[in-house]
Amino acid sequence: MSMMLTRSFRRVARTAVARRCFSDSFKDRERAAEAAFFNQEDAQALKALQAKLRNSAASQSGNAAVQEVIANEIDQLRSIIAPHNLPEERLQAIVDWKHHLL
Repeated sequence: MSMMLTRSFRRVARTAVARRCFSDSFKDRERAAEAAFFNQEDAQALKALQAKLRNSAASQSGNAAVQEVIANEIDQLRSIIAPHNLPEERLQAIVDWKHHLL
């Protein structure tokens, strides 16, 4: 009798371990697929937000705050590239490129 119980217990234990292993791998795979999906959704949302911000900045290029930021960026760029003596038009083109205003 105890021999049968031991065999039964071993069978149940083996199937429980096997089910748990498959279950864990399926759960891991499901979590990975879910994470990949939401990462892709987040990337698309960030791209849309970036495009919206670019369009907003381009439409407000006459705004005093935007002009001040651009002037500060040109000053910083001028201090970095001072040894190369770039003309003002090139500095402005670099800042426009940075903000995708070209």
